[in-house]
Amino acid sequence: MNIKREVKVLLISTILLFFGSFVITPVHAAEKEMITMYFHEDYEDYLLLGGSFGHLNDTFPVADKISDAAVGSFELQDVSTIDGDITCKLYFRVPPVNTTVIDSILYSLSESLLNINITGGYNATELFKTLWENVTNMSWSFFWSLIANMSLSDEETFNLKITSGTGTLISDEETISVRRTFYEPGTLISILENLSEGNITAIFTETMKALQQMNQKIILVTVTVHDVHYHAEDPSESLFIEIESTNLLAEVKELIDQFGDLNLSSLINLFQLLEILPSDANFSYSSPEVKALKALLNIFNYTKSFILPLINISFIYGSTDYPASITFEGSLSQIREVGARRYYLHEKVIDGTPKRILDENPPMGEGTRKTNLSNEEEYWTLYPSYGHPTRIHGDVNLTLYINYSNIFDLMTNPSLESLFSFKYTVKCSLLDVDEVENAKEFASNTTTTTIKQHLFTGATTMMISDVDYVIEEGHDLRLGVSIVNHTLSLSSLNITIFNFTISDILHLLDILGFTPPQAFLGEEPVLLYDSTKFPSNIELTLAPLDDIKLMFKSGTVADQHVLKVENAPYNIAISNKGSKNDTVNITVSVIDPTFLAENEAWQVWIDGVQSKTTSLTVAAGKTVSMQIEIHPPNDAEYGDNVTIKIKAEGNRGRDELSGSVTVSSELKKFDVEIVKPEDREARIGRSFNYTFKITNTGNDVDTFIISVKSNKGWANNSDVHPTQIKLKPGEEAEFNVTVSIPAYITPGTEDILTVTVSSDIDPTKQKKTAVITTAVAPTIVQMITESFDSAAEWMGLNTVLGSAAGTVLLATVVIVAVATAILLLYLFTRKFALLICLDRVKEVELGKKARFEITLKNPTNQRLTYNILTNEDSLPEGWSVSLFEKEVRLDPDEEYTITLSVATSSNVNPDGYAEIKVTVIPKEKPKPASISLLAIVKGAQVDLRITNVFHWPKTFKAGDIITTKLAVHNKGNVTAKNVTVTFSVNGVEKNRVENLSIPPKGYADIKIPWVASPGENAIRISVGR
Repeated sequence: MNIKREVKVLLISTILLFFGSFVITPVHAAEKEMITMYFHEDYEDYLLLGGSFGHLNDTFPVADKISDAAVGSFELQDVSTIDGDITCKLYFRVPPVNTTVIDSILYSLSESLLNINITGGYNATELFKTLWENVTNMSWSFFWSLIANMSLSDEETFNLKITSGTGTLISDEETISVRRTFYEPGTLISILENLSEGNITAIFTETMKALQQMNQKIILVTVTVHDVHYHAEDPSESLFIEIESTNLLAEVKELIDQFGDLNLSSLINLFQLLEILPSDANFSYSSPEVKALKALLNIFNYTKSFILPLINISFIYGSTDYPASITFEGSLSQIREVGARRYYLHEKVIDGTPKRILDENPPMGEGTRKTNLSNEEEYWTLYPSYGHPTRIHGDVNLTLYINYSNIFDLMTNPSLESLFSFKYTVKCSLLDVDEVENAKEFASNTTTTTIKQHLFTGATTMMISDVDYVIEEGHDLRLGVSIVNHTLSLSSLNITIFNFTISDILHLLDILGFTPPQAFLGEEPVLLYDSTKFPSNIELTLAPLDDIKLMFKSGTVADQHVLKVENAPYNIAISNKGSKNDTVNITVSVIDPTFLAENEAWQVWIDGVQSKTTSLTVAAGKTVSMQIEIHPPNDAEYGDNVTIKIKAEGNRGRDELSGSVTVSSELKKFDVEIVKPEDREARIGRSFNYTFKITNTGNDVDTFIISVKSNKGWANNSDVHPTQIKLKPGEEAEFNVTVSIPAYITPGTEDILTVTVSSDIDPTKQKKTAVITTAVAPTIVQMITESFDSAAEWMGLNTVLGSAAGTVLLATVVIVAVATAILLLYLFTRKFALLICLDRVKEVELGKKARFEITLKNPTNQRLTYNILTNEDSLPEGWSVSLFEKEVRLDPDEEYTITLSVATSSNVNPDGYAEIKVTVIPKEKPKPASISLLAIVKGAQVDLRITNVFHWPKTFKAGDIITTKLAVHNKGNVTAKNVTVTFSVNGVEKNRVENLSIPPKGYADIKIPWVASPGENAIRISVGR
């Protein structure tokens, strides 16, 4: 075998594997004596016309995409002092357009789009107007006046204002002027000449071609705010830098941007959300509604594409190419770093000692540092250390420049050991080093590379994915780099020696126990760093600490429904997943969703204490439980709802939970207990009070409405005191009803007073009771005493006996007439029948029967036969009674139970009742005795509904006779009587149908002719009894 030829082949292959290339990445400027802060964007808030909101920090922008704002507000935190000038390097964009041409085109455009009609009765311009004003809160006419009268002067001006967190100016407001470079496109002039032809689509197409030829120039302006002297009174105080265009057209650009990229689907959703189109609109492909929306979409997209390049007047920032910044001399408070960071590998002298460090300063010199890599890790430590607990979150990217072999030695002084291709495994580790230099690896990764790969791919890059770790205060971040494995990789070279490949030979040597010397395995790789040519670095992202977590405990729901008297319990768990204890502040906000403001009427209780805030210590790795209760106010109404925000904030992170509480009537259960007084007798011509007591036995607070009905008219609702009572569950209260008996009433007359207690929330929920009042004449004693007093006074006995004269006279007469009185009393008060009923009032359910039991007693000393009668013939319609016995014979003192059955039919009055009078007459002694009973209907209701309304003819003019047909259904369970259907046109009654009677579950077909009025005919059909 020709060994020389094989060596040449191996040499050529090795040369090809030794070349490498290196990549240098841009970095942000380092902090110097002067402090430089860069503008960054947080978000844009177009919907509320707030412009852009952002912040400033010392991180150089790394984004390629620019951020822009016509109105921008940027927060600058952690500034302790500013002493001297503030130098602002700001970028602005203005359109380089000739104002005369643009004015003419926009005026013609506004005229063309003023009123575009579409088939189907829709007007696209009107739809666009409604959409615009709903979203932007800007008048459509005012918007087009801005467009039509747009004027672009030789320069644009912006206002620069710096304020403290309290709104105090820390310097005079600056006005920045940006000169415009005008551009005169000939294409626009030809468009203007042909605009009158009306081909809007072609005009816009040509216009966009012209606009694409115009390059908007971004201009750097340096502004110096002189003699600023600021000292933060509160370390947490922020500064705000506001940059705002003075041109109203810039605001128009913000307004147009609100709509984003509209398509037909999003446009339909937007119209439905804002309720611009009717709910029954037809959104099929060929419907007039969709045709209108398509036309509207074309108008919007053409208008937006045309106008935006002309009025894009804005402040530019937040990108690598346009790193807007401010620079000032001052000091910063100690801050916690957040955001992307790039640390470079350096070797510097710290406190007289050379050290390998990481910092954000990019290498400035060309002197490359070199470190041999082996299986022992080489370290670089962040300097200075983080001043606070700092969280590394996300992917960590490393760019390392490693020299794997000296290719030039191979070319000039070839040796056997340099002829082999090697495969290296590079390991990078992130370590946490505590105060006593104990190091703990918390993330690492390896990459395997060959010299051949580096010939084509350049520097060694590696990613450590999904890192989430906190470097505690006082600890250091350290990077470790090592070679964990380097092996021969010759199988791909296809080199043979005596028909054996190099891999075969090495495998055989390994079997024989022979290990090649280190020199045979090649040189140790060398890490190159700390120079502009070899800027080895590590990129990572610092994020706010995320150790504090909030969660709802099992069984707790975020959106809760409660009654007025209930509270909404939120059982939450606060966890600290970090390695240090933390003090966590809990804040509970109750927000009115309508006004987006705190609702102070709702109460918050935390662990039994009324408060919206509290603090607690959560140990490392522990979880603490807490109960939060949300209490509705006393005057809460059903349907009231609030949004609940629960925030936890500590030094080691923050978290938030959201929920809602709604006062719901669906949970309410009505029930009330009525305690009535005893039936009583009352003197004719006098008034007295009944006292009732009610108890709320439902589950929620309720206002009870009290009404009364007297069948003799002895009381009405004005005699109830009070008429409304508000009670919580379990509470009770009393009310009085005054009953007045007229002087002309016959003694023995009975009045039934029906009392109804109903719910103010739902008047159909009610309970009833009744009491019976019997009118009686003055007693004999009262009459005699009054008569004898008058007689004694007439006789002059008062002069002798004084006030006792009447009594003496009465006593004298009584003694004389006592025997006669006893006899007369016996004769006139003797009863031949006694009727007793302990329950004289009953509710009768529709279609069912109620039973009264009346005890009949013979109080005489002789046997009597009684006829039992009722007033069945005089009962209201729908009521019927039946007796089991109509004649009974009783011995002296014998009793008999009369059973009376009461029933109702569908013809009963749903609000009515029946007074049933039971009379017994002894055949031997024709002196009757009576008792009154009261039956109240229960569960009867009339439910009238109008359906099948039809008008003919459908098309008519003023004076035509129109016939309206409809059906009135009775969905109730009793007959609807005396039903009246009233037909009105434009608020004027035109016709009516009266005295209808509709059976339960039945209906009445009605035809109503009427004469059409001029103009719109608003029809109202009402039905009532």
